[in-house]
Amino acid sequence: MPDTKRDREKKHEYVYVSCEDWSGFYIDGELARENHRLDIQDCLKLVGIECEYLYGDYAINSDGRLPCDLTDVREALAEQVRLDKELEAAEGRVAELKMRLKRDT
Repeated sequence: MPDTKRDREKKHEYVYVSCEDWSGFYIDGELARENHRLDIQDCLKLVGIECEYLYGDYAINSDGRLPCDLTDVREALAEQVRLDKELEAAEGRVAELKMRLKRDT
């Protein structure tokens, strides 16, 4: 990773390599990180770039692609969290009703 002003001004070569079940990230021809799976945020962090990581199943549009606007992604993920909480609460109520029914019979 660049650590001096001169290094930061130098153009660096970054290469991501994926071979079967193993990946590597090279900086200026030297292996910087390797593992079965490398996340993009880990590779960016190695070169001094911080990034936010968002994950969710419902951010994909009906056409199978991500929305063009990041705001739409954030809204879809917030809706996913809300729905997951509702589902968890409903499942808890169902379990409670089943226990009552079992106890009353």
